[in-house]
Amino acid sequence: MPKDKTILINAQWQGGADRIAHRGASEIKRLYLDDIETACVAISEDESELALKHGIIGCDVIERQTKEALARLRRENGARLFTVGGSCDADVASVLYANERYQGDLAVLWMDAHGDCNAPSESRTHLFYGMPVRALVGDCRPAFAQIVEHPLKPAQFIHLGGRDLDEAEKRFIEENRIPLIPARSTALIEETVSAIRRSGRKHLYIHLDLDVLDPCDFPHTPVPVRGGVLADALLPLLHALHKAFNLVGLGLYEYRGCGALTDIIGRIVEFGRRF
Repeated sequence: MPKDKTILINAQWQGGADRIAHRGASEIKRLYLDDIETACVAISEDESELALKHGIIGCDVIERQTKEALARLRRENGARLFTVGGSCDADVASVLYANERYQGDLAVLWMDAHGDCNAPSESRTHLFYGMPVRALVGDCRPAFAQIVEHPLKPAQFIHLGGRDLDEAEKRFIEENRIPLIPARSTALIEETVSAIRRSGRKHLYIHLDLDVLDPCDFPHTPVPVRGGVLADALLPLLHALHKAFNLVGLGLYEYRGCGALTDIIGRIVEFGRRF
């Protein structure tokens, strides 16, 4: 592993209010990362902390854990970052850290079957795993106001694989002209590279929610959606993006543990260790 890289285990589960995400992150650490030094965020397992505040279930505990994750990343001060979670909202700290380190010169490729871009007032469930993009751009205030001191701009985001989007999410993506790349694009690599280049940013962070994959190829996610990226297309895409850009971060989220090694997780983790 390069010496300038931090590998963070952030098993935050409260965003989806389901500890399955916590167990999945722990399983990845145990089965794939047991031989390597990792930084771990302390995560509460207390379900009594899931109170609704500011339109977000578990707001207080999520804020606390996000603040602790960001502080840990600042102490580690890695030039590159591989994060394993947890529900996908655990990536808020990692993206904030990368954006801070590279002073806003960061494109974020959000690979996910879902939009993750509801504001608290738009959410039907009030679960934070549907809001991380809006938190990152400062639209969840007053929640996270002390954490998201320098919000990202919507123009920093490229969305890939979204196919189960709420109306408010579609509106946010359209109004902010966020590129939305189809999961089954016949020119997936070329279209993705082109969209990132148009952002004008030099550094790249990839958020990888495993439900971007087609459940026929990879069923081990809490909220699978048909019509996803084929497993055989994922690693070539990651390698192409690594070659085309200065890849400074990768976040891996929403794994429903199956208790055994799987080829696709093994290959993603190996990529995360080596880029």
